[in-house]
Amino acid sequence: MAVTVVPVAAANDYVEQPSRPLGGSSIRMPALKLVCIDNDKRILEGMRSLLTQWGCQVTTVMSGQEALKSSDRPDAVLADYHLDQENGLQVIALMRDKFGKHLPALLLTADRSHEVRSLADAADVVIINKPVKPAALRAALMRNRSEIAAE
Repeated sequence: MAVTVVPVAAANDYVEQPSRPLGGSSIRMPALKLVCIDNDKRILEGMRSLLTQWGCQVTTVMSGQEALKSSDRPDAVLADYHLDQENGLQVIALMRDKFGKHLPALLLTADRSHEVRSLADAADVVIINKPVKPAALRAALMRNRSEIAAE
């Protein structure tokens, strides 16, 4: 199985410009409480670095079992598809069982197969393909901010 790594350098080199409008508007990134799930510590470190620069509170875990230990509901879940004993869609389903079916979720994956896309669409999970571009991740989080705020 091929493993794709989100470059840590991309997260470390990205500098947030707070006064810079996103998509032609002055909307700022909301301070979100996020759970990131990946089985690669380097990816989790990169995600934490990037997301905390945006003002998010980030919890990183390497499995669904770890993610379910929290009693606090996150604002959104970011999960890798290929985990060690499970896949990201399974973990998202378990987290939605615990925290509510409308928990916003992003699936980060290098798998571009029709099968994974269909499964994600059926589960109402947004896909972001790896390697993850910070701008694409930020845009996806911002697009889902109304969903997040409604919860």
